[in-house]
Parts: sequence; C-alpha cells; structure tokens
Amino acid sequence: MDNTTHTHKYLGLFMDTPRKQLFEHCCELFPEILENLEELERREIEAAVDAAIAKTGITAENHTDIKLRNNFCELFLATVESLVYRERELKSSIPDQSLITNSNVANAISSLLPDTESLVPVVHKGRLVAETKITINILNDKNIRLSETITEYDKMTHDAICTLWAAGNKTMTADMIYRAMNGFVETEKVSPKAIKSIETSLSKMERTRIYIDRTAQFRAAGVIATKDSQAVLSENMINLRIIRVRTGGVVKTAYRILSMPIVYSYSLWENAVLSVPRELLNTKDVLRSSESIMMIRYSLLRWIETMKKFPEEGDNIIKYDTLYNLLGNPPERQARAAIRSNTVKLLDNYVKMGYIAGYSQFKHGAVIIGVKIELPPADRAPLSADEDEEG
Repeated sequence: MDNTTHTHKYLGLFMDTPRKQLFEHCCELFPEILENLEELERREIEAAVDAAIAKTGITAENHTDIKLRNNFCELFLATVESLVYRERELKSSIPDQSLITNSNVANAISSLLPDTESLVPVVHKGRLVAETKITINILNDKNIRLSETITEYDKMTHDAICTLWAAGNKTMTADMIYRAMNGFVETEKVSPKAIKSIETSLSKMERTRIYIDRTAQFRAAGVIATKDSQAVLSENMINLRIIRVRTGGVVKTAYRILSMPIVYSYSLWENAVLSVPRELLNTKDVLRSSESIMMIRYSLLRWIETMKKFPEEGDNIIKYDTLYNLLGNPPERQARAAIRSNTVKLLDNYVKMGYIAGYSQFKHGAVIIGVKIELPPADRAPLSADEDEEG
C-alpha cells in the first residue's frame, strides 16, 4: 500500500476540511508517521489531532498558515510517537492453570502438509462418529523463510498464547509467552535464542490459514440437519498485531492478540481443552528447558491428562517410539537413550510432586519399549461389575 492510499485510509476519521488538510500535510512532511498510526486506536488518532490543534492555536481561518501547519505536524508526530512508545505495564496475569488444546484438529495439525485436504477422525468413546476436513496454508514471502509445516514447538507456543489469553492477557511479549510455556513467573531471564524461536513461531502462525470443515461432525451430533447446511471455520492460526511498547524504560516488541485463536475455539467447542497446574511445566530444578525437553514434557502432560480425563479407556502406556517420532526419529543410540533418560527424570519429578502415583517400564519381550503410568487412586477408572465379581 503506497503512502497516498495509506493516508486516504485515515481521512474518514475527520469530518471537517481543516483537519483533513492538516493530516494530509503531516503525512507528506513525515511519511514515517503512517507506520505508527497502524498501532493506534481510532480514538487515539483523533485525540492526537485535537491536542496538536489546541496547542498550536489553529482555527478554521488560519489553518493554511504554513508555519502553524508545520508546528502542528511536529506536535502531532511527537504525540503519536509518545502514544506508540507509551510506558505500559506488561506484567502478565499469571495463570494458575496452563492450557493444552487436545482436540482431533489440535493434535493432528503438526502432521499435516500444507495445501492438502486431510480427513481427521472424530472419535467418541472409542467409536468413529465423523471426520473433520482440515486444510492449512502457510503463506510465505520472499523476505521470510518459514518451515513447511506447523511443528510441535509451534503447537506449544500456540497453547501458551491461549493460556495467557484465557487469563486476560490480550497483549503479550515473546518472553511472556516463553515463560508461560515453562511455568515461569515474571523474574526469569529469557535468552535471545528462545525469544527468536517464539518470534519465528508467531510469524509462521500469523501466516498460516486454517480451514476446518466440521459439517460431518455437526450432522452426527444433530446440530444441523439440512443437506445443504455447512459448518466451516476459516482463519489465520493466530490473528495478531505487532506493536511497540516502552516498559521499564526499554522499548520492546509486543503482540496484541486480536481474537480467540481458531484451534482453541474449535477445541473448546469439542470440550477438548486440558488444563494442568502451572508448576508442572516448571522443571528447571530437574532438567533445563531445551526445545526437546519442552516437547517431551508437553507430550507427557497431554497424555497423562488424557488418561486422567478418560480413565475408563485403560491404556496408560506411553511408548518411546512416539517420543522418538516427536523429536525427529534420531538414529543415534545415544540420542534415543537421552530421550528415555529425560522421560524418566520428568516422571520421577511428577511422582515426587504427587501428580502421578508411579510408573513402570513397559516391555515387549525383553525389550523396554515404553512406560506404564500409574494414576493416583482418585484418578483410576472404577471397576466394572464383572471385574468386581472376579476380584
């Protein structure tokens, strides 16, 4: 969008000719102001114009005076910049519970290829009841190179954003998101490398269009009955607006989340959003939060919470092959041994915290292929009548 078109976008804010002409003159004199205006609300722009007019003493009769017009432009620019770089308190409302989206779409999204319609099964009580059609499209441009799929790390970033959003944080920074991913509070230092990873993930999700056709689900649930009715969602994975804020005397990049993320909204509708105590994500006393540790921890919590939510299904086994696949199937024995070792350390910590009652190695023959989770008594499935009689 060129400057003329961009300027015209704002002229509708002003009903009288003097204000329109003053605004146009300012945009010609200081074209850089247009980028800053993108970060302001309509009422803020109108108030900034009114303040600059009042301070310069401009009236309908003298508004063509070039000296007054230039003074107006300087004051208007200064006011806009002060609003953009305003001192803002960005301490997040720290949620007690961290959210994990656990719907069929949420769990499938990291395995989907862009521009390909995929059918994701909808299972209820172990029975296939419908299929959801989902397509993702990652929009790249010549200046930004992104990976070709949504990764598990992107999914973790997404769920941390949803956690902060649900707690009332509509504006957030990359370090706030990273802290939410790790159960931190507000004092832990976040490395530049971690911040870069979050920024890359945000950029990808902002450019990822998701199309979800849940018509078959709605028909199976009896929500829609007519043959021609459809139930389709289509949005960017994250709708955000980049803003700059001054906090603690430092200018930082922040992200204003404009709407509830589509996968979160869908998962809520499916009643498939898990929540875990924030402290379970904070394992810094046991293992440092590398990306691989974070992915193992995130997956363990999702699986264990699913076991607790659906204890009647009785499959409490986590196979190491699933974790190998999650981390790119490293062929080296040492790398696979590290995955198993880190899994055990995390589970030991969860036993210590009382989150699980225990676990045991699960074998196929003489080979250890996974772990079997023992849930606390309150989370175990009740015995069926037949099992009770056999006991």
